[in-house]
Amino acid sequence: MAKFYKSVAWLEPYMESAKHLVDVGRVSTVKGFKVALHKNSLVYGTCSPVNGNKRSKYYNINLLTHETVSSSLMQTYFEQTGFSSLTAAQILQCFAHELAHVKHWEHTPEHGILEARIWRAFAVEAKRRGAKDMWIKVSPYLRQTEKE
Repeated sequence: MAKFYKSVAWLEPYMESAKHLVDVGRVSTVKGFKVALHKNSLVYGTCSPVNGNKRSKYYNINLLTHETVSSSLMQTYFEQTGFSSLTAAQILQCFAHELAHVKHWEHTPEHGILEARIWRAFAVEAKRRGAKDMWIKVSPYLRQTEKE
């Protein structure tokens, strides 16, 4: 079972809800990160092979949990004043995307369809846990999976 760092430990039941779609046993660690103040994040998450070995069967997933914020409308590096947490839905959407990489590495239509299915499993789990509303970003892939 994957090691979850404290900041993203709440994601563990969501990963369990997707085990029928992805081999979650191949996920080694899941951890959250935030970028340094006065820096801009270029990604919301990464999925990388353990030790950088492309032949590895195991993956590390890193998820952005906080963004930098600015006190002005025109944000520059020097005006950033602090951090803002991403919403649970944003983190779950990114987690679904990164989990899809475990099965389909490239950004292909199959990857997008799998991501939509994982996202749907997460939404069902969130509803089971009492979430009032879980916004779902409708994608062409999600509509395609409903036809199957």
